[in-house]
Amino acid sequence: MADRFSKPDGALDKEIHIRLSARSVLRSFILILLLVSVFYLGRWSVNPSDSKSNESNVSGFSIGSWFSADTAEEDIPAPKAAPASAAPVVVNSAAAVAEDREETSLPAPAEETNSSSESDEVIITKYSKVALAVSEVTTQWKGTYGKITAVQYTINNKEEGTIKPDHFVMIVEGYDDFEKKLPLPLSSKTIKAGESKSANLLVPQGFAYSESSAGDLKSVKIIFKLIDGNDKEMALYEKQYVLKSS
Repeated sequence: MADRFSKPDGALDKEIHIRLSARSVLRSFILILLLVSVFYLGRWSVNPSDSKSNESNVSGFSIGSWFSADTAEEDIPAPKAAPASAAPVVVNSAAAVAEDREETSLPAPAEETNSSSESDEVIITKYSKVALAVSEVTTQWKGTYGKITAVQYTINNKEEGTIKPDHFVMIVEGYDDFEKKLPLPLSSKTIKAGESKSANLLVPQGFAYSESSAGDLKSVKIIFKLIDGNDKEMALYEKQYVLKSS
């Protein structure tokens, strides 16, 4: 009966005998050690700074650390965040504000000036109250002839507005066919009502004369005509002048 209910021997119930050879175990250990050494030497050649840690790892080698070294990922340092750009400095001083206002401000409008009496005054073009006087004629005697070099004049404006004389025309007795033009200075080219202008006027290149043409040089008639810019006669003055003192 005992044999009837006994279980048959299975494959798992068989005894297994493992035989290990010391030489084979040593060879395997040496091979594993060589592989680990090659692995860590490769890592050291890539990053020499880790040589100390690699040496410590080799000295403390274990099967678990070898597998973890194969599967672990190397730590990669996270990139440093770029520094934020400095915010612009806003200068809000009173001097800067004043400078900005000066640069951006529009030019001040020109001040209106009251028109002068001259601009309001009528320009006279028909003359009946303009007085002219030539008080002196300056001469130089050259031995056989003389030369008129300057004249002293006064213009008196008695008109009801401004006059604008331009030049004199001088006609010397004995030279009636020749008129000498004497341009007026700028100061005498605008004369307001009631004003008078006087000046010593140089004769351009002078006016040469002789006794044979002018006659008695102690009394020579000279005519002066005052002319405006439109060649219109404004006043006339004539007088006997001494052109030779002795």
